[in-house]
Amino acid sequence: MIERVYKVIGARIKEQRKALPMTQEALSDQSGIGRSSLAHIETGSQRVMLHQLYAIASVLECDVANLLPPANTPEPPSRLNTIGQRPNSSQFADIQKLVDGSN
Repeated sequence: MIERVYKVIGARIKEQRKALPMTQEALSDQSGIGRSSLAHIETGSQRVMLHQLYAIASVLECDVANLLPPANTPEPPSRLNTIGQRPNSSQFADIQKLVDGSN
């Protein structure tokens, strides 16, 4: 779940930056965050630190809350959550074909 949070934050930073319009280079210069780090933050592959988030929000002239996902966003079900559940009729038919040996 935490990875998804950082991806959302990164996407919102990028969205706000492009709406100004502002380049990564300009945001990097004004926030004091390296351009490479900023690029990784925008893709969610690098976790943004709290002080960085405040610096970015300040440069983008937005509230930090605008860059965060809602706290009550449900996480999409993972494949592991479906293990042990009864198959639906389509899945059951596919399983039956495998058992019978007819593809």
